Amino acid sequence: MSIKVTATVEDLYRESGKAEIVAGKLVRMPPTGDEPGYAGDEIFVSLRQYSRRTGAGRAVGDNKGFRVRLRRSAPTRPSTRGRPRA
Repeated sequence: MSIKVTATVEDLYRESGKAEIVAGKLVRMPPTGDEPGYAGDEIFVSLRQYSRRTGAGRAVGDNKGFRVRLRRSAPTRPSTRGRPRA
């Protein structure tokens, strides 16, 4: 008999690098490279300027952790709504 173990937020705290929990499993993430990191920085700056100008929302950069409670516990598949059919 096998026992299914689900990863917890505490497991994330013990990880030394980037990781996230996907469908109950701990998934290690490689560090971001130069080009994608730079692109992310540019997007953050643009969003922060917009947020300050309009007072709408809040911009945060990379490497932030968020705890979210999803309504469904089962993995979901990507939405195909609005995409052209093949």
